[in-house]
Amino acid sequence: MADKLHPFNARIGYHSAATTVITCFTSLADVKSINVGGVEIAEMDTTHLTSANAFKESLASWGKEKPISFNSYYSEAQAITLMETIAFGRVTYSWQVAFPDPTVPTDTTVSVFHATGFISDVEWPEFSSDSDDAVMLNIKITPTGRPNIT
Repeated sequence: MADKLHPFNARIGYHSAATTVITCFTSLADVKSINVGGVEIAEMDTTHLTSANAFKESLASWGKEKPISFNSYYSEAQAITLMETIAFGRVTYSWQVAFPDPTVPTDTTVSVFHATGFISDVEWPEFSSDSDDAVMLNIKITPTGRPNIT
């Protein structure tokens, strides 16, 4: 299965340069899950009164990157950076998710997903005295353009 992409040990990180190709990034620690989102291509209705067979017609229109999200175990230093510097600063950063090859002992990266975007949502969990769960931060990043996969 060396030719398959696996999420095991995937990493998410950021860089202050708002570019989609970065060589060095700050990796976030204690990330439990990552959702890269995806891409949605809108459709444009081109139906007219003489459309063939009286069927609706359409063309591909604008593309839109879906939000990237991740859940991370709470760390005070990381929460301060994500909230105070990036989210509250309303700064656009370059984000990347690296998918390593689990079959290679040296953790060689197989594929990297790049997107430029800003933190648009920081969600704290509901705190309850009956809960034994660890405190998690849920972060959503809204991309500002087309993603890049290498």
